[in-house]
Amino acid sequence: MTTEDKINELVIWSIDSLADVFGGKADTLTSLQYNALDRIFRYDGIVPYNSPKKSNAEIELEYNEMLETKNNVL
Repeated sequence: MTTEDKINELVIWSIDSLADVFGGKADTLTSLQYNALDRIFRYDGIVPYNSPKKSNAEIELEYNEMLETKNNVL
């Protein structure tokens, strides 16, 4: 799995988690809402646009933490 694939999964998981906090599902968001959240997580959270990009190791760590969290919930 490439780093870009991991970033995409982290963004999707973050959007799903945020929707869950508000009692919803990511698939009920409008396209505009989903795209806005995608930009927030992708550029402000996972791959900041105004600072150096996270290293592959940092992305790998976040990805593994996400998988661990998903496995604990299931």
